[in-house]
Amino acid sequence: MASNYVEIFTRIWETFCAQWKHRGPTETYLQDFVDDLHENGVIRVEDILTTIALGVAFTLARYVATAFIFKPLALYFKFIPKDVTKFPESAWKVFYYFSCYMYCCYILYCGKYSFIEDPDSVWTEMKIAGLASKVEIPSDIYILYVIQTGFYLHSIYATFFMDKWRKDSIVMILHHVLTICLLAFSFAIRYHNIGVIVLYLHDIADVFLEFTKICVCFKSRSEDCRIADRLVNFGFLMFAFVWAKCRLYQYPYRVLYVTGHTSMKIVPEGKFYLFFNFMLWALFVMNIYWFHFIILLIWRVIKGESREVEDVRELSKEETKNNFHKKENGMKNGKTNGHESYIIKSKDQAIREEKNGIIDKAKHFPHQRRKKNLQGN
Repeated sequence: MASNYVEIFTRIWETFCAQWKHRGPTETYLQDFVDDLHENGVIRVEDILTTIALGVAFTLARYVATAFIFKPLALYFKFIPKDVTKFPESAWKVFYYFSCYMYCCYILYCGKYSFIEDPDSVWTEMKIAGLASKVEIPSDIYILYVIQTGFYLHSIYATFFMDKWRKDSIVMILHHVLTICLLAFSFAIRYHNIGVIVLYLHDIADVFLEFTKICVCFKSRSEDCRIADRLVNFGFLMFAFVWAKCRLYQYPYRVLYVTGHTSMKIVPEGKFYLFFNFMLWALFVMNIYWFHFIILLIWRVIKGESREVEDVRELSKEETKNNFHKKENGMKNGKTNGHESYIIKSKDQAIREEKNGIIDKAKHFPHQRRKKNLQGN
């Protein structure tokens, strides 16, 4: 195992360069790829049908849970209108990701596998069998794969028709497509052990992200909700820490290094080195892209442009500039559902209203002076 971060990428690069010379694209690369996939890939019709059925089931289950559980809960807790819409999405996702993460932990720590203690052991079965067609996927990993693939099929539909549209929604759709390709491809060529590690390192960050969003919904009910405020800060800090540790640090160690370097030492004749690693690196690049949103929010807090945790993917440029003045420029507008609501004004709007107020006073001033003179007489 490499001793540091720099050594990891150095060795991966050296191995990649060697494999590029040996397996780089040729005139017959596409045909060779199809032939190798036909020879080594194993996916049954029932596997595909099961995955599609689960995707449909997840979609129906979410509609039912939203209508009969999550929205009634949001109304019961008297969330503000926008949170009544957002809460069901986060509640659904935190339930799913937490359940899948716990199942991944069960697989990895039940004593049956040693992928965490010995990452290179993910190649043991392939080294012994030689061909993917001779490797059987254990039932516990098979269940994880069909559930996760079905969920990401559902997630593509949900991003278009159920979730709030955000700045990164297009990237999110690409992420879902990439994840499905990774799951299906690693399933077919029996690189499923790597897939379990990838899922394990990614799901935990989503748990803290959606948990934090739920806490924000509770915090928005009242400015004086200290418990929710502390949970929001805790959730966000854990989310940022877990994202950096698991997706940006552990992922290169336990996935990119194992597939990009040690795989060629253990199974030097392993197929699809370039294609499989390309997809894993594409996922890593997406993780870096999303991490910049976390850094952006931290930077906004440091500069004083934001006083609380907010999803910067949902902010327009105007909102980003003016959110700092939320309390200063807010005008109390009565009470709604037992909590105070505020109208947030932009700086330009406040200036226009101030000018209008001066003009109105000037218009009424002569009338007020005449009225005062009459009272004096």
